[in-house]
Amino acid sequence: MPVVLLIGTADRFIPKIEDHFKEKYECSVLKDSYSNIRSMMANQEPNVLYIVPNLDKPERYEIFCLARKNSQIFVSLIDELNNTSVSSDKNTISMAEFDGSLLESKFSTSKMKATTANKRSKGVSFASLSDLKASFKKIRESNFSNVHSGLAYVFEKCEDRIIKSWQHNPEISLDEVEKCYKTMVNYELETKGSWV
Repeated sequence: MPVVLLIGTADRFIPKIEDHFKEKYECSVLKDSYSNIRSMMANQEPNVLYIVPNLDKPERYEIFCLARKNSQIFVSLIDELNNTSVSSDKNTISMAEFDGSLLESKFSTSKMKATTANKRSKGVSFASLSDLKASFKKIRESNFSNVHSGLAYVFEKCEDRIIKSWQHNPEISLDEVEKCYKTMVNYELETKGSWV
């Protein structure tokens, strides 16, 4: 179950990816809403190559976390002609023109290993959801205390996305959720230029 995350205009490679891998995998291009994409990533089928285009930075990180949790092959494909990648993008490969053999060789070295936290993670319960909300509060107080109170909606938006993600994929550890939450909030605040 490889996952190919397409960054920037790399979505122009979709027909060539599908054609190159049609004998080996069923290709599934996930262009739905992000909540549906996340749900698909949590419940993947064998022998399917998942192609995920046009995600924002925090969403790309969440997909990376899901791939690592599931010990999947994971590659971020960047279009050299329009590189919009960031330093937090994982397992990147850059192409100006599609090279299926190069992408296939990258697959052989890109199987993610679950972290110890992934292996010992517990399912969601009311107590763990409470723990998660308490963790959000602790992160806000220790990392984002200087953010204007009028930006509370940023925290609520990120928390809502994390909770929904965790409910769809209860094996994600609390540590992974906390890292993802910090990344998402930082991205949203930087995008809005809202540090005070």
